[in-house]
Amino acid sequence: MLRKTTAFAAWIACMGLSAAAQEMNVEQAILDFVNDPATTSEQLQAATQHGYAGSNFDDYTAAQAAASILAHRAGWDRIYGTADDNPFDTLLELYQGTSVGTEGMEGLEIYVGKNYFALGGPSAILDLVNAKKTKVTTLKAAGLTSPAAQNIIRWRDGGPDMKVTTKKDNKYVAYSRIFGHKGVAAPVYPAHSVDDVPEVGPVSIQKLFDFAMGVVTADGGAGGYVLTEANANVFLTEAVNEFISANGENLWSTYGYGAFGGEAYTDEYSKNFFLDKIRDFLLDFGSATWGASAGLVGQTFSNEAAAREAIAAVVSGLWEQNADLWVQAYAEMIGEATP
Repeated sequence: MLRKTTAFAAWIACMGLSAAAQEMNVEQAILDFVNDPATTSEQLQAATQHGYAGSNFDDYTAAQAAASILAHRAGWDRIYGTADDNPFDTLLELYQGTSVGTEGMEGLEIYVGKNYFALGGPSAILDLVNAKKTKVTTLKAAGLTSPAAQNIIRWRDGGPDMKVTTKKDNKYVAYSRIFGHKGVAAPVYPAHSVDDVPEVGPVSIQKLFDFAMGVVTADGGAGGYVLTEANANVFLTEAVNEFISANGENLWSTYGYGAFGGEAYTDEYSKNFFLDKIRDFLLDFGSATWGASAGLVGQTFSNEAAAREAIAAVVSGLWEQNADLWVQAYAEMIGEATP
């Protein structure tokens, strides 16, 4: 059900990846999770169980799914890390080569979304498009074109009558794009996946996913950008790196060797060490978890660019307000008197 997404990649803030490297692929993250030698049977069971609801919840089924994943990836000798290993290359292979099933696949998606991308809930595209309260205006607020939004609602509401809760109503089921087959229909409605709808392609699916997961929300019928903690940390890392890149020479000449003096502090190593410590300070005290940018988390901005600007302002303000105190702390750390 997932496509590439830049949303919720909390852990990349710690890795300091470039903006180009920050477009994460949730599909690949699922494969990385099931192929990781460190992933245990217990973790796989916990992950797949996320896809079961109500009477469908079954410890035994989840255990069997986990066992089938481990057996497949370990190859004939059932020992992972040997020459005959058979890790999963695609989600289709994961689906067809194990007993995971559609519910288990959904569970893996939810688990990976929460643990690798800090998603606040399950993948809810189907819940979104099947919800009675979802209208054409809702889908347009998510960024879909009018034809795409109208086609989704028209099929769901049973064609020409365009009314919810009538006998002609339909219900969307799991997408064929990932699993490689048409979703199995319940007796009360025919199989139909959202990406089969005319005018709905990968871009529309991505927008539906973002909207369903809260990256974009409807605000009075208009789109908005809700800043999540994970995104705030990503933007913080980018803003700090940009701040250091733009101001590094001035920071070094003003607060580094220019302040402390002496040939010992004019080499490139000392400069990089000095700037790295400023970077660490700004990242630590700007943290969206508890620091200066925490107050921005949850706020709705007009767009992503506005959220980034707000985070950049936090970074600049942190340095302006704390530069003298930081220099004093740095002097104590390197054993120099404060200039």
